[in-house]
Amino acid sequence: MDTALKMPIEALAAISLAGNILQFVEFSAKILATSKKIYASADGMSEDTFNMSTVLNQLQASTERLKDTICPPETTTVWTAADASLEKLRIQCCNVNHELQDVLKSLAVDGKATKWKSFKKALASEWKNGRLQDIQSSLFVLRDEMHFQITVSLRSAHKLQFSGYDKMLKLLRVQRKY
Repeated sequence: MDTALKMPIEALAAISLAGNILQFVEFSAKILATSKKIYASADGMSEDTFNMSTVLNQLQASTERLKDTICPPETTTVWTAADASLEKLRIQCCNVNHELQDVLKSLAVDGKATKWKSFKKALASEWKNGRLQDIQSSLFVLRDEMHFQITVSLRSAHKLQFSGYDKMLKLLRVQRKY
């Protein structure tokens, strides 16, 4: 092989190796930083995990309140198609929420946080990051669809209410003529 051709290939190999080393150093630094935060935390989880868990708890409470508005307890309210659709979305949201909560629980240190346990959870957090983002995306899609369904239901109720008022006004006008 020509020596002029060998040198660029060897240079590229050296640059590639340096890039791989930098990636490894960056990944390791990230894991160690997250590990340190988990170890220092009072609840054995990273701040991101704690914040996400808090939001999910609030979402769970909101979906439970929504259930009571769709079909209030101790009533014989007949469900409309919109109510059934909203209830289906609410159940899906709860299921995805539970799935995400389970993943987050697996990222918290059980018992007393040691440096080794914290390191393992930081590593697991990095490995499960893609899964967390996928579940979050599903939850966001469900949330957006629920918002849309609620908006449509409110618009329909509003329109129905005003059509009732319109009919009453017409009756009053007819009554005034006589």
